[in-house]
Amino acid sequence: MPNPLRLLRAGERGVLIETEAARTHDVVRLLSSSPWDALLESTVPTRATVLAVLRRSEDVPALVAFLASSSASASAPVSADAIRELPSSAGFDGANPTEMGNSRPTSSTGSGDSALGGSAASTEPLPREIEVVYDGPDLDAVAELSGLPRDEVIAAHSGAEHRVGWFGFAPGFAYLDTDYPDSAAPALALPRRASPRVRIDAGSVAIAGGQTVIYPGGTPGGWHLIGRTDARLWDLERDPPALLDVGERVRFVPVERLTDHLQRAEATPPDARDSSGPELRILAARPGATVQDGGRTGWTRFGVTVSGPADRAAFDLANRLVGNPAGTAAIEVTLGGLAAVADAGADAGRWMSLTGAPAPVTLDDHPVADTALFWVPAGARLELGTPPIGVRSYLAVAGGVVTARVLGSMSTDTLAGLGPAPLAAGASLALGDPSGVDPDSPAASSASAADSAAAAAGTASIATAADSAGAARRIPVGPTTVRFTWGPRDALLTPHDRATLTASTWRVSAQADRVGVRLEGAIVGSASGDLPSEGIAEGAIQLPPSGEPIVFLADHPVTGGYPVVGVVVAADLGLLAQARPGVEVRLRPVGGAGLLHDGMRVAC
Repeated sequence: MPNPLRLLRAGERGVLIETEAARTHDVVRLLSSSPWDALLESTVPTRATVLAVLRRSEDVPALVAFLASSSASASAPVSADAIRELPSSAGFDGANPTEMGNSRPTSSTGSGDSALGGSAASTEPLPREIEVVYDGPDLDAVAELSGLPRDEVIAAHSGAEHRVGWFGFAPGFAYLDTDYPDSAAPALALPRRASPRVRIDAGSVAIAGGQTVIYPGGTPGGWHLIGRTDARLWDLERDPPALLDVGERVRFVPVERLTDHLQRAEATPPDARDSSGPELRILAARPGATVQDGGRTGWTRFGVTVSGPADRAAFDLANRLVGNPAGTAAIEVTLGGLAAVADAGADAGRWMSLTGAPAPVTLDDHPVADTALFWVPAGARLELGTPPIGVRSYLAVAGGVVTARVLGSMSTDTLAGLGPAPLAAGASLALGDPSGVDPDSPAASSASAADSAAAAAGTASIATAADSAGAARRIPVGPTTVRFTWGPRDALLTPHDRATLTASTWRVSAQADRVGVRLEGAIVGSASGDLPSEGIAEGAIQLPPSGEPIVFLADHPVTGGYPVVGVVVAADLGLLAQARPGVEVRLRPVGGAGLLHDGMRVAC
């Protein structure tokens, strides 16, 4: 009988499921069945863990109970009768699982069906061959660390069998389990570099921990670079976009030169919209101005994160104030500097709203006093200045902005390079059907009043500036408390480092963007180090070897190999997205320890 599942808290909506490596795909298959396929936002399988993130936090107890009930069983999935006995808080209240819809792409296992308990094909396809020039900047260091001559490192890697285990970190980023010859296996099972590189070129072939990866795009990373290839790991013109699939075998072929130079595919297909309709023409924009909607779900199998707005509360408020449905695409502006003209066509103009960082607004050089909800006549020049506090402002237009969808979303994912390009002078965004509300209407008043009351609960360290329409902004300007839940790897912390994490005053460093925020100050050393890669939730507090925490934001990687000891609560994540370098932060734990279930009991 397999070992029971071990369940660890991974934020308010996440559960990290530990199991035997051979059972990971069983767990994925279990979670991809009804009703969980409709309740889960994403699942991220790795070698011996699966991160499950639910759409609603109130469904977590039901998921824990469900998994706990199945952890002693060697077979999956659990019967429909077992599902019906779960608490009604799961949102389906005894519904027949076969009647539940599936609103996202379901996980599959590619050519690795035998790992799911299915019958393997009688003949396995030949390995995919990928040409590699072995001239990586870390090749000599790998030879020195392993004690093997350089030529033997190359021979061992190219002669080994490699099999795709899972995807993560970035779109098309496949983790290949490398079966080295016995003589080389211990020597080449090296940990990651102590300090990750800020950017690694696309096509870089790298090793760490007995695995091999090929970087599909310019991303950060801590693996040892031993070579390069021109194989395109991710191409949106393919279906699916990933070159490799789970379970597929790969053979690396040493060559002296590559056939073609690697060229990255366009991240966004051509915009085929009708340019004759109403549009917003961008006259000027600083770096960091992007289109964001509710995000893209269902693609974590291929290493694609949800993305979406960095300050989701401010984004949601902006849409509510102009009467847009939740998740309507808006513009996320970093440190102001946006100028645009609304060519509204037959429209007289549009209602707009600006939330988040309070950037000053002018229309045809005339200041706008109330930026929570304001009318922009057709042809007027709209300009956003630099906000005195905060980082990100959200400009919502009645009807929303419209651009090409990539994998079902208009969001720009800056880490993955997915979605529309960041806004720049000369860009044009189509405008959707207007559904704005009058500033004196009950809809605007009730929405803004409720948001104002919720936001006003901050302390003096948070600037809560309310406009006349009632829209409140929570922007950290002094020492600010950010709440988090422990887990999944908080057990690695010593009592001293646990106290250091929660009692220290941290400063937001200059290393902050949509991917994450590095905090500097004290050093938390006991848990920082190397782990097998596992799923990462938005808000994860990761401890790299430097001992300075990193908090991941909207464009976070799907997986990572450094310990995650806590996850910032969703309501406070916007504070970090709005914190400028130098702002002081205190991390305050809420709730219990990260362990939810150890195969024998469920924690309170």
